[in-house]
Amino acid sequence: MEKQDEIRILDWVITDRDEMMLYAGLITQLGAGIVLDAGLFMHRIGAVSREFEEFSFPAETMLYGIDLIGKHLPVYDAIYQEISSLDAYQAKFGWLTADLGIILDVSLLMDAKQYLDLWNFACMHAKYILTDDKNMTKKFGLRSSEVDMGKRIYYLIMTNENA
Repeated sequence: MEKQDEIRILDWVITDRDEMMLYAGLITQLGAGIVLDAGLFMHRIGAVSREFEEFSFPAETMLYGIDLIGKHLPVYDAIYQEISSLDAYQAKFGWLTADLGIILDVSLLMDAKQYLDLWNFACMHAKYILTDDKNMTKKFGLRSSEVDMGKRIYYLIMTNENA
């Protein structure tokens, strides 16, 4: 394995328990029926079902995953309704509006153009976006609420779709 691949894998894995609780708690609190998950959060934390810690996502919660590295284990096909690239998702589900878009810890997994394309799509197709990227909040001029988890600050963005 090359050093670049190792760094990419380390960038991909999420081990922050607070971030996991924020992800699950926000989906639950918003009653999000449709979640657009850029980066396959459930895969990145090592979950092997729709349950982790004290959270369990009901079958009615539709998780749509945007695979940013092109590799996922078959178990995740049972967790997500659909896993695809952003282009394939746009072609198949471009009409769908998600209650919540998740864009956490993914900027290092994409080039700048892909990242901007993801943001453009999420802003048009999600009512809210949970992110750790304050710069994109400013770039798109969207209202956000700061969520201070102690070690890190996250942003819950209300998109124009929700205005």
